[in-house]
Amino acid sequence: MKKAVELLSLLAPAVAAGPVAADDALPKGEPGEVRWLGEQRKVVRDGDLTGRVDLTALAKRPHLYAAGPLEGLKGEVTVWDGKASLARWEAGKVVTTEEFKGKACFLVYAQVPTWTESKLPAGLDKPDDLEADIFLEAWKAGVPTNRPFPFLLRGTAQKVKLHILNKTDNAPHNPEEHAKVKVPVVLEGREVDVIGFYSKEHAGVFTHHDSYAHMHALTADGKVSGHVDQLSPGGEMRLYLPVAADPRR
Repeated sequence: MKKAVELLSLLAPAVAAGPVAADDALPKGEPGEVRWLGEQRKVVRDGDLTGRVDLTALAKRPHLYAAGPLEGLKGEVTVWDGKASLARWEAGKVVTTEEFKGKACFLVYAQVPTWTESKLPAGLDKPDDLEADIFLEAWKAGVPTNRPFPFLLRGTAQKVKLHILNKTDNAPHNPEEHAKVKVPVVLEGREVDVIGFYSKEHAGVFTHHDSYAHMHALTADGKVSGHVDQLSPGGEMRLYLPVAADPRR
């Protein structure tokens, strides 16, 4: 059974394309609108690890949800309900900080005033199954699925495979090098919050070419966060979708 829930998210994302100066303010948009600064392909394919988004610009944006890599691929940026979780790999473990410091190579983000809660079906162990169900539930909820939309997943996950980017040299960057700088982290039976951005049209912009969703997760205790490579939700996670200001129907 679905219900409208106020999840402290009243923000407006920005539809930015291409490189953006690091000192540019974070553009605003409509509530629930997905926006981005910089592009994933510029980082992975072109090797541009420049910090294009000054994270201090995010600090005063209440109810912001965002995801991206830190400048130089030195970690991951996750923002949940206006609170930062910057994850780095240090001395063989994940270290997180809550300060809006540094810059991101690219950032995808949204501000959402109200969310609709829905229970996920059990047995969603494959990424394709999860993405398909998110799309279906969004369509049923009246979310405009012909454009990017944000979503949340909350609860105890059966298994989450994350990575933390940890580039330690100045070697030229490319897709092969990108795979090498990912430090894997596996969480099992942990309570997590997941922020995701879904689109079938933005591969290379803010999604990978083999996925329609860019997701970051953080544990309930705040000690671990990072980029989601694979998520098996089990039967205890719930999906939250934005209540569309301009619904499809």
